Amino acid sequence: MVPVSTFFVEENTRINCVKLIDKLLGINRSKCPGIRHVVRVNILMVILVLFFLSTWITFYFASVGLGLAVFTLVSLL
Repeated sequence: MVPVSTFFVEENTRINCVKLIDKLLGINRSKCPGIRHVVRVNILMVILVLFFLSTWITFYFASVGLGLAVFTLVSLL
């Protein structure tokens, strides 16, 4: 059985995280109480964009590195 204090700590942490995200995104929940779903969608979109951006940057630098390696090999010949 989980102690009640543990539940309150976890719930407070979750609420504080939601408040922090609201503050970062500039959302006032008192004006629009049904915004939680929109916030989740926005966070998912940010994560997806960062994921695709990071993979694109990784492939870009890998191709640049491969190009430099080929250029170096050709120039040495």
